[in-house]
Amino acid sequence: MILGAGIFQLPLILRAKEMGYNTIVVSPSGDYPGIEVADVFFESDIRETDRIISWAKRQNIVGIVTTGSDAAMQTLGAVVDHFGLIGPTRAMAETVIFKTGFRQFQKDKGLPHPEFRGCRTPGEVFHD
Repeated sequence: MILGAGIFQLPLILRAKEMGYNTIVVSPSGDYPGIEVADVFFESDIRETDRIISWAKRQNIVGIVTTGSDAAMQTLGAVVDHFGLIGPTRAMAETVIFKTGFRQFQKDKGLPHPEFRGCRTPGEVFHD
C-alpha cells in the first residue's frame, strides 16, 4: 500500500511495480499521476486512518510506504502498529513530523540540535 499518488509518490509506485509488487494507492481523487499507474486505487484522504486500516484489512496488505509526505506519516504509523508491519510506529512518526517535538526528542537524547522554541502564536517568538 502506498499513501499518496502525486508526483512525489509516482517514482515509488513505478519502482514497486517494476519489482513485481501489486500497488495499492490511497489518494484523494484528482489530477495525481499515480492513480492511473497503480494496480488498485482507493479514494481517501491519506489522513483518514480508520478508513485506511479497514481497507488495508480487506486488501490483505503486507506493507505500507510513502515518500515526500509528512501528512501521511501518522496514518502510515497507525497501519504499521495495527498490522505489526516493519516501519515507523505512529509514536515515531508523530515525533519526527512535528518539528518542536523532534527537536525536544533530540535534546532529551543528547543529540545535536539547533536552539529552538515552541510558540503557539507569532507574538510569542519575540517574548521570553
